[in-house]
Amino acid sequence: MLLSLLTVIFAASLCSFITINQPILRVIYDGVASFLDFLIHLGSFWSDVEDLVISAYWHSLLVLALGIGVGLLLGVPIGFAAGIKPHWLASKLLRFLSYIGTTAPSFLVALFVMIFFVLYVLPLTGVRFILLSSQSEAFDPRRLIPIALTLAVRPVAYFTSAVAAASRDASSRDYVRTARSKGLGERLVVFRHIWPNVWPVALDGIPAALLFSISSLPIVEFVFNWPGVGQQLLFGIVARPRPGIPAAAYVSFLLASIGITYVLVGLAVDYLRARADPRQAARRRDE
Repeated sequence: MLLSLLTVIFAASLCSFITINQPILRVIYDGVASFLDFLIHLGSFWSDVEDLVISAYWHSLLVLALGIGVGLLLGVPIGFAAGIKPHWLASKLLRFLSYIGTTAPSFLVALFVMIFFVLYVLPLTGVRFILLSSQSEAFDPRRLIPIALTLAVRPVAYFTSAVAAASRDASSRDYVRTARSKGLGERLVVFRHIWPNVWPVALDGIPAALLFSISSLPIVEFVFNWPGVGQQLLFGIVARPRPGIPAAAYVSFLLASIGITYVLVGLAVDYLRARADPRQAARRRDE
């Protein structure tokens, strides 16, 4: 996975040095030359944009963590409840809503959240949650809540769908039916026999949910004027971050920061899954 990601980052960085306002051979030559110069003077380019990249990265990391956290806190219990009671009308409705949430375009979700807070929350509470001024503090809840909720919509829907499917599958297993036939209480069956086989699925869903949120970053951060990686990628494509610094170098560092984060999250999930999955734990004991 690491090699594949590095290949993608390498290709994206190379393409970022290529423009289309010149003849194709000249474009390729200039692009490759600029890219090689970027690799040779990597440290110098990094020192020029280090503060900008780190600031954008931490802004995005904050809202991504909040979005994934909300996705786990809401999507996992909702999906688990829907999965162990699949014939309930509410369970069917939740599964349908999770499908809608997973496929909903990010810009529509962002506009809906903005309209909700402006037209409904503001008149009821008198508190203005949509703060688009860049002068506001990053940790101001009025700035964090709308963008975190927007980024959490697709993770919530994804976790709900994945956990519900895993819960339905675990509930139909022979060992669950055997436990119930022996007279074990429903609570004991659910949390001793079903839940341990569902939790690894929730862990496996974190990288996918992170990709959902990352794909939404540019448009969501642009709509809410959040100075994160997504917004800076859009700005970096059309303008230099500072005089004398190629925009492509800035874009490459931003892409690399997100790519490295995804790799680290994937490795952490693999480690936690190996410890949380009872089947893998049993295999380690057998060995």
